[in-house]
Amino acid sequence: MSSSSITVNHTPTRIPQTPPTSAAAQSALRSEINRALLHEGHIEKIHQRLLALLQASGWTDAVREICIDTMRGGGDNNSEGKGRRATSYGELMERVREKAKEKIDEKTKREGVEFIKGILTEVCEVTA
Repeated sequence: MSSSSITVNHTPTRIPQTPPTSAAAQSALRSEINRALLHEGHIEKIHQRLLALLQASGWTDAVREICIDTMRGGGDNNSEGKGRRATSYGELMERVREKAKEKIDEKTKREGVEFIKGILTEVCEVTA
């Protein structure tokens, strides 16, 4: 039996209606939510759903093209107006990150947010 087919019953993480104001309380609440998401396999579900949405929208192909263009010297221009190749993974990521974010369409963002809200509704309970 795979771990993805196991259903775990749990007590929902209680979220106060008024968010905590101290950094320590905010950190503790984030940790508790993350623990619940990890413990029940929701992180993997979120990852898989977001990846499927991005692939269906053509985003992954667009980012691949941005990376190839950046590695070949397109994209950002140097002071002489000529493209400069990215020469390391870190440089490539830095130069591609913002362009990649801009390529995510609103429908994909909306569907991703709604999916995550649904998962959070399963693991969290807002209390008065």
